Amino acid sequence: MRREDAFTSPCEGERHESDPPWGIFGGHDGLNASLVKNPGRPDEEHWPSKVTAFRLKAGETLEITVPSSGGYGEPTKRDPELVLSDVLDGFTSVELAERDYAVVIDAETMTVDADATRRARPRSPRRQSARVASSPCRDRSPASPWRWPANRRRPAPLPPRRGR
Repeated sequence: MRREDAFTSPCEGERHESDPPWGIFGGHDGLNASLVKNPGRPDEEHWPSKVTAFRLKAGETLEITVPSSGGYGEPTKRDPELVLSDVLDGFTSVELAERDYAVVIDAETMTVDADATRRARPRSPRRQSARVASSPCRDRSPASPWRWPANRRRPAPLPPRRGR
């Protein structure tokens, strides 16, 4: 989702530069959030996840990208008609339907080309990021409970509240 607004407000988010949300059971990784001042311009700046007192001048823009979750299941096993529905609803594009789901959609008639989809699907490789593929907790099948990755620090416990 993309929206450009003029506003004055503090802005906070989390995890802009760290690992993206992992997909499970063959699903693709999700996207991290981002804050970009003046995207696509020579004075483009990538802001951190928490900003206070960063200023925008008249005519400047701030692009706020919200994060997405990782995918669930192998994309090429998704029903082609459901992928078409996602394209028609604007959740993905004809190009991404073919790249990510191996579903070929005729852009003129906006229908699934069943023969081309059948030909595309068997050779569509399973996509997974190298980071997830090498993760110690990659296997998230029901028989394999999630384990905290050995290379990640556990968050510190919250301090006790005072006066409550």
